Amino acid sequence: MKKPILRLEHISKFYEEGGNRVNILNDVSVEITEGELVVLLGKSGSGKTTLLNLISGIDSPDSGRIEINGKDISGLTESELTLLRRDHIGFIFQFFNLIPTLTVMENISLPGELSGVSRKDSFDKTLCLLEKVGLENRAESYTDVLSGGEQQRVAIARSLVNDPALILADEPTGNLDTGTSLEVLDLLLGIQRESGKTMIVATHSTDIAERGDTVYNIEKGSLIQVSS
Repeated sequence: MKKPILRLEHISKFYEEGGNRVNILNDVSVEITEGELVVLLGKSGSGKTTLLNLISGIDSPDSGRIEINGKDISGLTESELTLLRRDHIGFIFQFFNLIPTLTVMENISLPGELSGVSRKDSFDKTLCLLEKVGLENRAESYTDVLSGGEQQRVAIARSLVNDPALILADEPTGNLDTGTSLEVLDLLLGIQRESGKTMIVATHSTDIAERGDTVYNIEKGSLIQVSS
């Protein structure tokens, strides 16, 4: 039986607007197991990105509890949360968030080096990942000369370099054309299945939703399961 890797218990998040309280997330509870591909659907502003930020400790809930691998992250300091993100969570963003002054190789290997892995070991791991995402011939290129699809492949490889327990992807194909989007989607989900990583994807894409193990829709602050 697969063990839970993430547990949200009665999570709520709100903000004040014009003197009124706006609930972004309202009493959300869910358990996600290792190796599961979870898809979060919802219109812009529905709370998808907010939920990912709460899971990663970038933001804090106004109430409720978040556990990763059985550990409550609400009591962690900022430095402990930074280490949690660095060592246990991989991120894939819509706009790639690559460093243009670094090469492809350096962008991917940087998280490993920040974790204390030797430059050689980090580069060796990066070369394996570049082969996996089909960019072994682009190792010394700077990211600003790559196509959008190539940049997202670099971002996928970077998210895997520290062998995270959990991958969070925020609109990973939202900045790509349809053809490139499908190619990147096949790559991303193929790697997820092969590696057995737990992945949570916030998206508008029905193509991703159709391939998720569990799909939730975020509506009016609630997380509603639509398929499993």
